[in-house]
This record gives sequence, structure tokens and C-alpha cells, in this order.
Amino acid sequence: MTGGVGKRYQSKNGLPFLLVAMFTLQMLVPIVSASGMQSCSSLISSGTCDTYDHNDDMTPHRQDWVEGSYVFDLVSTSSIELELTWAVREFERDTLGLGSGTTVGDTLEQTDGLDPNDGAPADLIRHTFDQSTGGSGSPTVGQKLKTEVHDAIQDALESGFGTVTSISTEYVTSFTSGGQTTTCSTDSASDAQAEGASENNVFEPPLCFQATASVDLLASNFNLVGSENLDLERTYRGLLTMGAEVNTSFDLTTKPGHKADFVINPSSYSTVLGVDGNGTLLLRAGTPNFNASTWSMDHLQAGETATDLVQTVDLRMGHRNSPQSPTVDIEEGSKALDLNLVVDLSDENAATIDFAAGLYYLDAETLNNWGINMFDVAGSASIPVITSDGIRLAYHNDIVDLTQFTDQFPVGDIVEGLGSTMAGVGDISMSDMQWVSVSDGTGIFDEEGGLNYSHSSGCTEPVAAGQVLHYCLQGPNAMDGSKPIYLQTTSQPFSMRFIDIIMEQNDENSTINGFLENIQSSDLERLMNSGFSLEALIGGSFLNDIPLDGLPPAELTVEIILPNWVTTVDGSSTIVLTKTLEETSSLDLSLTGIDPYDWEHEIVNEEGRVLCYANQSTCVQSDVEFDLSKVNFNEWSA
Repeated sequence: MTGGVGKRYQSKNGLPFLLVAMFTLQMLVPIVSASGMQSCSSLISSGTCDTYDHNDDMTPHRQDWVEGSYVFDLVSTSSIELELTWAVREFERDTLGLGSGTTVGDTLEQTDGLDPNDGAPADLIRHTFDQSTGGSGSPTVGQKLKTEVHDAIQDALESGFGTVTSISTEYVTSFTSGGQTTTCSTDSASDAQAEGASENNVFEPPLCFQATASVDLLASNFNLVGSENLDLERTYRGLLTMGAEVNTSFDLTTKPGHKADFVINPSSYSTVLGVDGNGTLLLRAGTPNFNASTWSMDHLQAGETATDLVQTVDLRMGHRNSPQSPTVDIEEGSKALDLNLVVDLSDENAATIDFAAGLYYLDAETLNNWGINMFDVAGSASIPVITSDGIRLAYHNDIVDLTQFTDQFPVGDIVEGLGSTMAGVGDISMSDMQWVSVSDGTGIFDEEGGLNYSHSSGCTEPVAAGQVLHYCLQGPNAMDGSKPIYLQTTSQPFSMRFIDIIMEQNDENSTINGFLENIQSSDLERLMNSGFSLEALIGGSFLNDIPLDGLPPAELTVEIILPNWVTTVDGSSTIVLTKTLEETSSLDLSLTGIDPYDWEHEIVNEEGRVLCYANQSTCVQSDVEFDLSKVNFNEWSA
């Protein structure tokens, strides 16, 4: 038993001396030296390596020579899939147990002329593929190389993208980059020119790996303000659908001695609109066509002390416009706001104003003027418009403080402008602006909508159980402004005479104004009930005096609920004035009392004799007495 242990011990320690002796012998035999790397033929019983030539080494200052192809598929804002292929022509000897200071490493340098900064060439790796790297039980060179590649890929991904959730690495037989495919091999029996290979190059063919990985991305890559309520994927997709262009950044890493081509394919709903100066757009076929992006990084000539080459790349991402889900396109000058004012004068001593604004979209100019930004870094994105669906998106994902909208909305100026059209009206106090939760499209609200409106039709986005779609990402109306949101406010009661509105529309020196300013409402009521009517024209100046400056294109409707003593001749208790994008309406008013005298009935005297019939609009009865003392008839007709 003891003898057995001793034999193993002697065998283990005798191996380096045997290798040195064999290498020394080979140096003394020039015929053998000319056949290729002597290290290869001495390490194994069969097989040949090509001759080592420093001129073939494209990384003269580094031990690694690796070409890589990285293809990233952006699955979503939270996930990216990677397919990576490496062609290894030379690899760091230390990690493979073949470095300087080891018996094999020193012999490589002494026998085949490798410098300390020369790595293990592909031929040598193949010929030591099954050799252990650190004694019995340690990984083989082939296993160690695979592990090192695996770890290097994971480190590069986590430093530039996020957390690697899965990764697998395997040897493969080909490598494709730039449209060219290279054959790869781990077979030591066919890699040298003496064995039938096409060239005498110790670095060819390369050993190749393919890795597939899944990475959880960082939200910061997409320049959106994060919060616990943020659904990053739906938010990002919704913003792109509205026409937003978002700068997305990643860090690409290339190690010394490496050359890499990176391709980033966008998600299924997006396209790459532009890249930084180092990148190139790639047109991809699809429905519709879209752009991917590519970068190349060359670190083959890295010096001995060089570190990783890290390059931050920028992609300008946009929406992939399709017939199924078109990018929001709002015609310039189309209606953005519906402003509705209801002036209730039913009690002139306690008049009120209800104001509601239906918001369909806000354009970029308005957003800039109001200081509203949906992105963490304003310079990293642009958005041409925020639709009503977009505001619902911002609210339900907590990426914008909605007071930015309410504080900027000029409701005070609008109400003040309305007050200026009526003489004698002082300051009108309005309540704080409130967001309307849900509107059914009745009353002061023209259409269905609201901050918590949920899409039940016209949206083809799949809905999970229990999910409510406050904004729509898929379908012909995705992220548009067809369902407005509403802001509402109500005034405190104030005093306002309807007569003052009529007077304000007339020439101040007109006869009617002279009459109206000296009559009380109660007296005018009696006159109008006795059969008088009041004709008035409320012109465009009434609405034009209400300022809409600083707002996107808006239409204005003012509804006046008449006092309880007056009505229109057709029996309506309200009058409505509108200002559309095309024109401002004027209104010819004919007003009467609520119980006017009705002339369409008979008038009889005390004896019941009809004096005026119902079909006579004018009826006059006169009593004439004649006192005749003499009458001359000059002609008489029978």
C-alpha cells in the first residue's frame, strides 16, 4: 500500500522533468523543429500543430484574440435576449494552466518562442483540450475555456444591461460575422496543414462558442421616472404609440484583445429611428419594415496595461407604425379642448358658473409652456403630443404630478373674461379645479371619458383577468384622444343681471340701453308678461372677449340659463353660444315673459257680446255719438 503511494508520488513529480527533457531533445533536432509547434507533439502521443509565427498574431500585446458577434433582441423594457458567438483564436494561458511560471508555460516560451504576453493559440488549446488545468480533479483545458467564456459574457452583460437571469454556453462549429461564416473546430487531428488544413497557421481554425442569455433590464435605460406604480412596459409602449421618441442607452463592453460586432433588434412594437455617430442603422423586413442598429468595437491592438473598452451607445427609439396599431397622428390645428361654461341666472341674486374642460390632447408647445415632462431626463426624449389616453397613462403610472396640469390651466382668466362681458359683475371666485373620474357623456360633458375611464370597445389589446384598460395600446384608436378627460370647477354664488348681458351687447348710447338701465327686472317682467317682447343680438364679441391665449386649439360653448321671469319666444329657458375653430356664432334673441298675455281668444263685453274675435290680432272698439240737425244728401245710390 505504501509502495503504491510512493510510485504515484514519483510519477507526478517526474512528469515535469520528462517534459523538459523531451523539449530539450526536440530543440536539438532541427528536422523535428521544422514540423510545427514542438510543444504540441511532446504533450500528446499523436497530432500536429502548425508552426507558431508571431506575424499571424493579430493581438501582439495581449494573450487573448477573440472575435465576437452579439445579437440582442429587446423583448420588452424589462427583458432582453442575447445570442452571442465567440471565435477564439488565442486565449489567456494563465487561466488554462499554461501560463508563465508553470512547467508547460515556461517550456512553450523556451521551445516555440512564445512571449509572456502571447496566449495559448487555438492549435495548442485543441491539443491540450482534455488535459487537466491544475492536477487531478481539476477542470480540463476545454472545460476551463468554456467556463471563462461563460463568466466573461455574464460580466459584460451585467455591467452594461442588467441582471442575467439565465445563460448557457456551448461549443459550436461555425462563426458568422459581417456576412462571412468561418468554420470552427475542437478536433486536434485535423487542424494543422500537415493534417490537411488549408493553411499553416497555429491560430486557425478558431474554437467557437455560442451563448444564449436572458437579462432583466434596468428601468434607467429608458429614462422614465420609476415608482412602485409604474408599469414600465405599458408606459413605454404607450408613449411610443403617441409618437414619443426615446433615447435608450446601453454600455457595450469589449475586452482587450477582442473585436466585437453588436446588433440590437428593437421590440415588436418599436423601431430604431437613429443611433449615435458610431452606430449604423440596419433595415429589417417586417410588417411593416423596421430598423435595427449595429456597432463595431475593435480592441485587438490593446496594450499590455489596457483595460476593458466600454462604449455607451444611444438609440433613438420610436413606434413601429402599423395598420393594426397606427402611431397617433393629430392633424395640426384640430380641436384639442372643449370648454363649456354654464351660467345659471335662474336666481340673479345667486348666480353660478359651472366650468368644464374636455381635454383631447396637449401639443408640445403647450407642454413646454406649462413645464410638463414625462421623462426622467428631458433631453433624452421628445413627445409631440399627450392625448387624453396619455394623461390617463401618466396618472395611473404615477409619472406626472397632475397638479402640473391644473395649476397651469387658465380657468381664472377664462372666467374673468366672461365677467368682463357683463357690467357690474365683480370678482368671481371659483373652486379648485377637479379631475372628473368618469363621464357618461351627458350634461356639461359632451362625450364619455374621464380620468378613470376604462376602454370596453375599440381596443384590441389582450386583457388579463381583473385588468382594467384605462389607456389602450393596441387597435385603430390606440393611445388617441377620442375619449377626453375632464376638468371641472364651480363658482361661489354672485349677483348678475341678465339685463346687463343684453346692455353690454348694445351701443351704450342706444335707446334700448337708456330704457333698460332705468328699469327694474320686476317691472320688465310685467311688461313682457303683458305682451311686450325684447329683441336683442348677442354677437361674437361676447365670446371673443373670453381669452383662450396659451391654450391649444379650443372650442368654447357658453350656455346661459335664463332668469325665472323670462324665456325665449319658442319656450326655451336657455340660450347657447358657440365659438368653434372656424367661426364665432351670434344669436338673435326674441325674449318674452314666462306668462305673456295671449291675444288668441275672444273678448266680450258685460253683456257677453263678442268685441274681438280670437283670430284678430288687433281689435279696437269705439263709441261715436252724432248730433245732427241737418243732413244733405247730394246723391244716393239705390
